[in-house]
Formats: sequence, C-alpha cells, structure tokens
Amino acid sequence: MDNYKKRELAEIYSQGFEEETNQVLRDNNIIYGNHSLNVASKIRFSRLAEKVREFGDNYVSIEDKQSYILYCKNSDETYIFTSKSNERQNYLNYKKGLLSYITSLITLCNDEDKNVQLSFFDEKENETADKKELKKKAIEKTGKFWKIYGDRIKNSNIFIVTRNNSLKNTLNLNVIKYYKNMEIASQEDWGIYVPVDFSYVDTTNTYDKLPKELEDVNNSIKKKAKLKIRKVKMK
Repeated sequence: MDNYKKRELAEIYSQGFEEETNQVLRDNNIIYGNHSLNVASKIRFSRLAEKVREFGDNYVSIEDKQSYILYCKNSDETYIFTSKSNERQNYLNYKKGLLSYITSLITLCNDEDKNVQLSFFDEKENETADKKELKKKAIEKTGKFWKIYGDRIKNSNIFIVTRNNSLKNTLNLNVIKYYKNMEIASQEDWGIYVPVDFSYVDTTNTYDKLPKELEDVNNSIKKKAKLKIRKVKMK
C-alpha cells in the first residue's frame, strides 16, 4: 500500500470519535455498561470502509465483528484493524496453544520464521505433523470466513493495525507483521502519517520524545503560532 493511502487510513483510525460516541449513547439512553468503546470502534470501521470504497476496485473491505479487514489486490496484503488489547490477548492466547481467527489467518498466510532452526531429522518430521494439525485447526477456527475469502487472501501477507481503546485522538498506531509462529517479523509506526496540529493530542503518552518526522511538523506549527502572536502585539 502506498504512503498516501496509509495516511488517509491512519488519519481516520487515529480519531477517538468521543463526541459522536457520546451522542449515540445519549440518543439511545444508554447509561450502564461499557458500550462506548464498541460504538467508537464501529464508527472507525465504518469510516475506514467508506474511505476504502474511494480507493477503487483493487481494495476490498471485509466485514468482521471485532475488527475491520482490508485486502489490497495489487500488493497482495491484508490489513486487520483491531485494538491493541485485542491484539495482545490474541498473542498471549496463541502462546498458550489457543487459536483465534486473527492468529489462524497469520498461521495460514504469513511466512515461516527463518530464525527457527531444528537440529535433528526426527524433530523435522514432528514439526511437519504439527504444522498439518495446526493448519487444520486454523481452517476450522476461521470457518465460514476462510471458505469465502481463503482463496483470495491465502497468499497475502497479514498485517495487524492497532490503536488503544481511548476515545481521545491518538498517534499510537502500530502495524505489526508476524511470522507463522507469532514472532514479530516487522513493525511500522503509522502515527507518523497523521497530520499534527494543536488540537491533536496523543493522550496515550506513547512517546517520551516525538519522532523526528512529528517533531519537525510540531516545531513548524509552533513557529507559525509565535509569529501570529507577535503580529497581534505589534498592532
């Protein structure tokens, strides 16, 4: 996916939609329960789907209950947008031997971890048997989803796009590609694609120090603001 489209998606996914969420809760007289996070995520997923439709036929939106899935035909990449807490829980469950649909898709699609080396031939035989069993379980776990979309995405790379659960705007957007064994293959910070201004606050305190790309933009905005103040005083 090119950087322009990453910027378009990152800008939407970074938004908390706090006002819109509170309005939905008020309109439906919802007082109890932690519904706000679900409402906010649904708004984000809907806005992402609307934007992707503008990208054209090479980009396909795939609906899911807990996440938003985007398949890019040209680059053969699949992006799963979900919360950081959900991504972390999926990871921990995998390490306990439990598969989710996200870890199942990673198991079915992503590359092997070449850093894992086996010493003995019998271990390789056992590994082959384990892989077959794991693939079988992964297909079962994805169920209807794999039957519908499996042929389309089976050769794609799966990327997990995460943000926190805050209703505030955030720059804490991480994209992770895992190997089949759920070890990290690569990471990308999508926070650098989000336009920064004074109304845009990273409430997560992700950065002790802003990345250089954001720092340059921030400094530029501050200089312009100071110049405006000086002009007003001179008048």
